[in-house]
Amino acid sequence: MLVPVFSVAFGCEPGVGSSCDPNEARCLNGTTQLVCQDGEYIATPCRGPGGCAVLPTVGVACDITQNKPSDICATHEEGVASCTTDHQMIVCRGGKYGFEPCRGPAGCENSRRRANCDKTLASVGDPCKDEGSKACSVKGEDLLACKAGTMQPLYRCLGEAGCEAAGKLNCDMSVAELGDTCDPQMEGAAACTPDKSEIVTCKAGKFVKDKACGPKENCEPGPSTKCVKAAGGS
Repeated sequence: MLVPVFSVAFGCEPGVGSSCDPNEARCLNGTTQLVCQDGEYIATPCRGPGGCAVLPTVGVACDITQNKPSDICATHEEGVASCTTDHQMIVCRGGKYGFEPCRGPAGCENSRRRANCDKTLASVGDPCKDEGSKACSVKGEDLLACKAGTMQPLYRCLGEAGCEAAGKLNCDMSVAELGDTCDPQMEGAAACTPDKSEIVTCKAGKFVKDKACGPKENCEPGPSTKCVKAAGGS
C-alpha cells in the first residue's frame, strides 16, 4: 500500500540531513523516501513494488508493504500501516516499523490507503498501543488487556460462553478458580469452581471461597448460582 505524504518539496536536490519544513517529503530514489523530522530530512525505505513515487492527486507515496521490522519511519508517521498478509500488518511505532498481528476474524485489509486490523483476538505478548484496550485470547479462555505495550492476561473466562469477541467483548466468569482475579464491578457475584464442588464469590478483586457443596451436590452457575442435587444422587 502506498502511504501518501501531501507536501512535496521542489528546487535544489536535498539529501539526508538537509533542512526542511514540517511534513515536507520527496523521493530520494525509486525505493527511498526523504521525510522531514525535527527540521532535517531522514531516509525511510519504500520496499513495496510501488516504491517511492510522486502521484498527481496524492503527492509523495511510499509503498511500505514489504518493509521490514526495524526499518526507520518518521515519528510523525506513528500508526502508519499496511497489511502484509491476511492477518498481519507492518506499522510505524516509535520511529521504527514492526509487524503486528491481526488475529480477529476480519484479519487485515487495506482500504482507502489505510490498514484495517482486527485485534479483537490476541495472544499474550502481542504488541499494542492503547493502554487498557482489551481483546479475547485466541482460545477464548481469557480476556486480555494492553499493559505497557503488550497484551497481558486480565481475567479468565472459564464459563461455558468463554470470551466472546463478536460485537462487545464479553467474558463469562460464571465459572472460576479460587483466587482468580475478578472485576471489582462484580463485587459479591458468585461463580462455580470448575469441578462444581464449591461456590466462590468475588471480593476485593479476587474469587474467594463462599461455601462447599454437599457430597451429593454440584454447583450450578446461573443468575442465582447454587448447589443442586447431583444427577443420579439419592
